[in-house]
Amino acid sequence: MSDILVIEDHATSAESVRQILERLGHTVAVAGDAESGLAAFAAGRFDLVVTDLRLPRGDGLSVVRTVKATAPECAVIVVTAYGTVETALEAVRSGAFHFLTKPIRIEELELTVQNALRQRTLDVELGRLRSEKAAERVGVESRLTELLGESAAMAKVAGVVRQVASSTTTVLIRGESGTGKELVARAVHELSPRQDAPFIEANCAAFAPGVLESELFGHEKGAFTGAIAARRGRFELADGGTLFLDEVGDLPLEVQVKLLRVLQERSFERVGGTKTVRVDCRLIAATNRNLEQAMREGKFREDLFYRLNVVPIVLPPLRERSEDIPRLAALFLDRFNRQLGKSVRTLAPDALAALAAYHWPGNVRELENLVERMVVLAAGDVIRIGDLPAEVGHRQAPSIALPDGDVDLTAYLEAIEREIIVRALERAGGIKQRAAESLKLERNALRYKLKKYGLE
Repeated sequence: MSDILVIEDHATSAESVRQILERLGHTVAVAGDAESGLAAFAAGRFDLVVTDLRLPRGDGLSVVRTVKATAPECAVIVVTAYGTVETALEAVRSGAFHFLTKPIRIEELELTVQNALRQRTLDVELGRLRSEKAAERVGVESRLTELLGESAAMAKVAGVVRQVASSTTTVLIRGESGTGKELVARAVHELSPRQDAPFIEANCAAFAPGVLESELFGHEKGAFTGAIAARRGRFELADGGTLFLDEVGDLPLEVQVKLLRVLQERSFERVGGTKTVRVDCRLIAATNRNLEQAMREGKFREDLFYRLNVVPIVLPPLRERSEDIPRLAALFLDRFNRQLGKSVRTLAPDALAALAAYHWPGNVRELENLVERMVVLAAGDVIRIGDLPAEVGHRQAPSIALPDGDVDLTAYLEAIEREIIVRALERAGGIKQRAAESLKLERNALRYKLKKYGLE
C-alpha cells in the first residue's frame, strides 16, 4: 500500500482521517501545522499528502505548492470547512488532485484517495516511459553517429535525418549498395513520433512482379491460385508506423501506378478485392539505381519519382569518406569480438592505411564483412596488413599462369568463374538480379550457374 501524510490542526479530524486510511491498509503520519508537516514531508517519502486549507504556521496552498515543487509525482488532496469555488480552483491550479469540504464523508474520502493514488501511479509510469524514450532517442542518435561516421558528409546526412524524423514527409534515400540506406531509414523511424509503431520492410527486388503486388497490398481469398485465405500486405501491416521500400527502382510499372495512388490518396484495394483499404503509414524509399536515367528510358514514372523525392538523402560511398574507416572498423571489431568470443584488440597502422586506400566497391557492408572474416581467422590479437585479402592489402595478386603438369582447362576456368560470381554476389548485397546485370547475364543463366557451383 502507500505512505500518506495528513496535515490537520484539529486532533479529532486528524485521528478520524488516520483511522480511515489505515483501515484501507495505508501507512499514515500526522502533523498538526504547515511547518511541521513540510518538515515531515522533507524527511520522508510520501505517495500522498492530505492537508487542511487553514493551518497554523502556514496554509494548505503553500503546502500544495511546496510538495508539488519538491516531488511532482506526489498527489495532494486539500480539505477545508471553508470551501468556495475560488479556493478550490486555486488549490487545483497549485497542483492539488482534488478538493474536499468538511464534514468529510468516509466513502468520498476513500474514493478520492484511491483515485489520487491511481493517478499518481499512472504519472510515475508515464514519467518513467518518457525518460526511457528520451534515453532511447539519445541511444538512436548515438548509434546513428557511430555507424554512419563523423565525416563532414555523414554529419550532414545525420542532420537531415534528425530534421525530417519529426515529420511524416516521404523520404528517398539514394546511394550505392552497402552504404547504409536501411540504417538511415530505421533511424528516421526510431527518432520519429511513430517509433512505437511498426517498422515494416519490403525489398522490391526480392519478389517476382506478380508476388510483389500481393506482398505490398495484400490479397483476397481466391485472388489467384494458392490464395486460400485473405492476407494483409506490407502497407496494412505498417499502418500507423513506417514502411521502408528498399530497391524501389525495381518496381514494375504496373505496381508503380498503384504505389502512386497510395501516396496521393492513402488508400488502395487488395489484389482481387474491391473494398478500399485506407492506411496511415510513412513511406521511406531507397534505391541504388539512377532513377533519372530510368525515367528517360520509360522504366520509372516521373510523377512517382517526384512523390517519393520530397526529402532526398544521398549517402556517399565509403571511398569518398575514408576518414570514417578507422572508427567503423573499430566498431565492427568490437561487435564481432563480442559475438564470436574473440579478443582481437586492434588493427595495425599499416592495415588501417590499406583499408583507407582501398576503393570499397561494397561500401560499409563490405568493410563489415571483411572485419568479421579477419576476427574469425585472426591468429593473434592484432590484425596486420598480411592478414588482409590481396585486393585490400595491395599485395600483388598472382597473374594467371599455366600450372605445372597437365591442366584440366574446364575445371580451371570453372574455378575462376565461380570466384567471380561469388564476388559479384557480395558486391550486389546478395541480390541475384543485381549480380546478373553486373555480369551481363540473364537471371536464369545466373541461376543455372549458382546451382552448378553449389551456391544456391
